[in-house]
Order: sequence, then C-alpha cells, then structure tokens
Amino acid sequence: MSPIKFPYKTAYGQFSEDGASYSIHRPDTPRPWVNIMSSGTYGVALSQAGSGYSWLHHASLNRITRWNQDLIQDNWGRYLYVRDDVTGKFWSVGWQPVRATPESYEVIHGVGYTIFHSQNEGIQAQWLVFVPAEEPLEVWRLRIKNTTKHPRKLSLWSYMEWNLGEAPDSHREFHKTFIETAVHDNGKIVLAKKRLSPLKNSKGQAWNRNWDHVAWHAVSLPTKAVSCDKEAFLGNYGSLQNPGALQKGKYVGPTTHKWDDGIASFCVALPLKAGEERSLLYSIGAADSQSQALVKARKFMDFSQVDSAWGRTEMFWDKYISAFPVKTPDRSFNLLTNTWLKYQALSGRLWGRTGYYQMGGAYGFRDQLQDSQVFLPLDPEGTRKQIHLHAAHQFADGTVYHWWHPLSEEGHPRGIRTICCGFRL
Repeated sequence: MSPIKFPYKTAYGQFSEDGASYSIHRPDTPRPWVNIMSSGTYGVALSQAGSGYSWLHHASLNRITRWNQDLIQDNWGRYLYVRDDVTGKFWSVGWQPVRATPESYEVIHGVGYTIFHSQNEGIQAQWLVFVPAEEPLEVWRLRIKNTTKHPRKLSLWSYMEWNLGEAPDSHREFHKTFIETAVHDNGKIVLAKKRLSPLKNSKGQAWNRNWDHVAWHAVSLPTKAVSCDKEAFLGNYGSLQNPGALQKGKYVGPTTHKWDDGIASFCVALPLKAGEERSLLYSIGAADSQSQALVKARKFMDFSQVDSAWGRTEMFWDKYISAFPVKTPDRSFNLLTNTWLKYQALSGRLWGRTGYYQMGGAYGFRDQLQDSQVFLPLDPEGTRKQIHLHAAHQFADGTVYHWWHPLSEEGHPRGIRTICCGFRL
C-alpha cells in the first residue's frame, strides 16, 4: 500500500499545504467539525455548518448564547441570513440553519479564527469569525459580493438567543422572564442583562440578583429594523430554518426591547450593484457594566480597530505556534506537533475547557496539569501558574478537587473532592 501523501485529502476536506489551517469543502460532514477559539477570557465553539455557542470565563456556567447539544442536527447557533427582497428567497451564510444547497461552500478552520466562503443565488459571502486576544468578545467580518450582471436588493438578518449564565438551562420559559434587553445607537447595538444568577457573588448573594455582566450584539451599518423577541423573528411555531421574518421580509410580531423573549436580531438593507462588494462588522460580547459594553461594541464597529485586533491576535497565537519548531522526516508528526496539538491544548483544553462533544468549563486536577506541559518549551511560566492553581485545590490530607468550576469557588465550590488524583500524608 502506498503511503498517504500530505495534505491527506478526504471527501470532506484537507489541511493547507503549510498545515496552518484546515479546509472543509462541504458542510455535511459525518459529525460536526468544530473550532474552539479562546485566549483565556472569551470563547467561541463554531462548527463547519455555522452553528455553535459563545461564553465568557466559563463555557457552562457563563454561556452568553443559548445552545443545545445535538450532534445529529447541529442546528443551534448564532446565525446570519441573506434575503433577496425582490424574489423573497433566503439562505444562511453558513449552511445552517436554512441548509439551502449552495453553489459553492468552503470553511477554513484556522488558529484562532474560522472563515466561511459560500455562494448562493449569485451572491458570494465571506464570513470571518475570530476572538481578539485578551478581549471579552468575538468579531464577525462579513463581505457580500453580487457576482451577477444585474443589481440586487438584499437584506441581511442576524439571529442569536441570549442565555446569560448557567447552561444547559432546563427552565428556559422561566429564565427568559429575567432577561432585559435594550436598544442603543439608533438600533445598532442590543444590550442584554439578566436579573437572576444561580451563582453566588462576593457578598454571598444568589438567585434573585443581577447577572454579573452586560452582554451585547452590535452591527456597523444602519439597521432597517431590530428585534429582541424570539416570536417576532420565528413566528408562532416557526423555525430557524424557515423563520417568519425571512418569509415576510419583516419581523412578524411586536418587540418592546424590554422584557421580550430575549434574542438579538438586526435587519440591514444591503442593495448591491452588479459586481459590487460591501463589508460590514458584527460583534458579540460581555462586559462588567453597561458603559463598558457600549464602549466595546462601538470600538469594534470600526474596521481599523478590527484590523488592529486581528493583527494582535495573529501575533498572540504566533508567539506560541512558532516557538520550539519541530522538523522530522514525518510531515504528519510535524503538522500536529508544530500547530494543532499546541493550539488544541491551549485554546480547547486549558483556556476554553470545552468542546462540542463534552461541554465543560471545569478544571480537572489531572487533566489540565497534563495539558500545561505544552507551556514547557513555549512559556514555562504558564506551567508554573497551572501547578500553583492546582496546588491551591489540594488539602492537607492529600485529597484534591478531582475537578472544580472556577466561577463557583466563593461560598460553596462546585467540585468533587477525591483521593483519586492526590495522595495521603
């Protein structure tokens, strides 16, 4: 049998020639192929179909957007739709949730970013998603091009449902009544707060107190309409695949921007001349106060700020990925060792501590200690910090927290105390 040649092409995709990214050529992979993007504070899990979720600090106890684990359907996420306002046809920029058959489709999972390239009805889209290093947010840069020979009258629609705290949430209809939304900057920013938190704060308060953050969704272009109500977007008994707002070209119910069924959705008019291309920016994030949230949302409406953040993010990851390069006769070994094992250990295991197959957020006494060895040739101080963190979760009798949730440590820590990973004196 002849050896498989780099870049190991499959029916669904392949690594780039330099091994720095992975290209997926069709959306219907056997199971979701996911990029976990996190630099320690904020994180995003994003599948090749366009589904996924966002979090701040903790992927289960502090999830920003609502998501349910379903590896067969993979139909929960933060989505972008395109509508032809002349014909009424619509599709999603990622394959989900409409699942229209695209004229072309490619997803590139890279180190700290994912790019979707798709074309439907003669409209090209490039959707870049990345998490700026050391920022509590994600940026979407969307480029839309009319490849046809006649002008197009399009509208763009974003959609996401707020979670704002612990997930999975089995009491959605109860928790939604505690989410308060507000619209700012003439409809370009939606803020979301929650007046209920299951976690205790520094004063020992729990439950009927405000969530500790203010979340936002923002867009850089003027909006035609904005909605914070799920029914106004989906319609009664509607679905994300065929939402009422996209069918009718307008939100199908009232929205008060106060105690609605908490979503964030913008409708942006985007007429395009033949051959014309236009770009816009979206962001999602969470800050410690309303004023901080507004500052961040406005900052990342500016393309120069996004370009600067993109450059800093590239440098952030290059510091780790380029350190201690390995070169052997085995290209597959080089590929994994130099890029993907480093990236997955840092972004997915140490900082994100989550995935699509096992939603997490907790530290494992053994697991993250093992993972921290990735720092030894890259940044030894990272291993030292991890050892100190775990030592703080060991007791005098040698027992340890087998795992623990970092946001629950004040008051009554959530974790399991065991001898399994420790030793008795």
